[in-house]
Amino acid sequence: MTSAWGKGTRRRTRFGRIAGILAGSAALAGLTMLAACGAPPPVELPDPAKGEFLTLEQQYALNGEQLAEYCRLLDGHLAGLHADLELARTLSDSLGAVVDSLNAVQSELNTRTRRLTTEVNRLKQARAGATEYTTREGDTLMKLAAIFYDSNAEWRRIYNANQDKIPDPGAPLPAGLKLTIPQ
Repeated sequence: MTSAWGKGTRRRTRFGRIAGILAGSAALAGLTMLAACGAPPPVELPDPAKGEFLTLEQQYALNGEQLAEYCRLLDGHLAGLHADLELARTLSDSLGAVVDSLNAVQSELNTRTRRLTTEVNRLKQARAGATEYTTREGDTLMKLAAIFYDSNAEWRRIYNANQDKIPDPGAPLPAGLKLTIPQ
């Protein structure tokens, strides 16, 4: 073999080839180590969704790629927070409408309760001492028996005392009819 550096032949031996391979490998390993020493060690970035954040000092220690990735994580977390805020606003508006509706229902129920309480008190007074009762719209013999005798089965007592005024005992009584209530 002729060498490119001079005259003569240079013969490669097995030992020479192995030494060359080892020297090349060592040089490559050295370059790899130098490259690794120049780059910052990999940093595990925190997860903002879990409430983990870097301090300013930790942020300054990041290289450009790491800082860009951290900013991307923060942007994603911020977008999620905005979506949560919109959902909370929508739910708040819906719940406000439900509260308004429930307040209206409560007001109506309070009005009805006052009316019914007044009616119950009037009927209790009528039951307590009156022997005469003036019918109201919707009254029936069974309803009056339940009021005056605590049993709608006692309707015949009222009917028997007022047969001349009640043509049909099963029909609603006309309003304004004066009935005698036996004690």
